[in-house]
Amino acid sequence: MNQTKQKPPGRVKSAIAGALAGWIGVPLGLESGAFWSAWFGGRNFTGESVTVNSTLQLSTAWACVRLLADTLSTLPLNVYRESGDTKTLAKDHELYRLLHTRPNADMTAAVFWQVYVACLMLWGAAYV
Repeated sequence: MNQTKQKPPGRVKSAIAGALAGWIGVPLGLESGAFWSAWFGGRNFTGESVTVNSTLQLSTAWACVRLLADTLSTLPLNVYRESGDTKTLAKDHELYRLLHTRPNADMTAAVFWQVYVACLMLWGAAYV
């Protein structure tokens, strides 16, 4: 059988070409706010604004965020003390309780890491 590669729909290609048309030959830097907001913070080529709130209204997106956050929050996080070639669990270190057991009075470690991972995935940053 002769298998040929299918080309992407023309409208996707034309949307990308149209979006880039105004920027060809223009020097870009990190401070080029108009360019970066057009690509990452503004509207997409369909004209719809995509925000964290609009994303979480999709059950599939919410399920993906929750699955990853729930799974990663259950991984063990320990503090080790290194001496030479050996590493030993440092339960007496002041960070052990914060990272492994209870980071604050309102959350268990699992809940804390769920929130942390969800913030990383949705906003691209998490502040502790």
